[in-house]
Amino acid sequence: MYPPCSCLEGFEPRLPEEWNAADWSSGCQRKQPLQCGREDGFWKVSGIKFPDTRYSRYNVSMTLEECEMTCTRDCSCTAYAQLDIRNGGSGCLLWFHELKDIREYDQKQELYIRMAASELAGNWNAFDKKNTSVQMEDLDALPFFNLHEIAKATDNFSIDNKIGECGFGPVYKVLLKV
Repeated sequence: MYPPCSCLEGFEPRLPEEWNAADWSSGCQRKQPLQCGREDGFWKVSGIKFPDTRYSRYNVSMTLEECEMTCTRDCSCTAYAQLDIRNGGSGCLLWFHELKDIREYDQKQELYIRMAASELAGNWNAFDKKNTSVQMEDLDALPFFNLHEIAKATDNFSIDNKIGECGFGPVYKVLLKV
């Protein structure tokens, strides 16, 4: 029999001795601490019930890309999601500090959890409830850029530099300074 509670990938029991005694009330903590936007990224998780919204904020007019940028800029932001998934989606829901009460749920909404880049690049980069195997990719060869560098290279995401759009959002041309 498995325990009714478990930690997400990249997280571990906060108090293992209590966890082993079937007391899961202390919850989980990140294995790797966040670096406050410098090296953090987001892990997309689906098939779960969103965390407790006690420490969250929402904005009905933000796009998902604006939601990610807002979360990236705030060191206390730990996750974000689209507020309304109907009709192509709209709005932004942001979580701050701890993520509590996440459960498996047959829902199509996606939650983007802030993780240390070392967790994203070194061990795994995708998780799906229907396929619980971790999908490994060699990301060591890919360069990483922080948000400040990308904003500078795109002239602060200027609409004049937008060259298209794909499933991940807008695509910008990068202004290289030689």
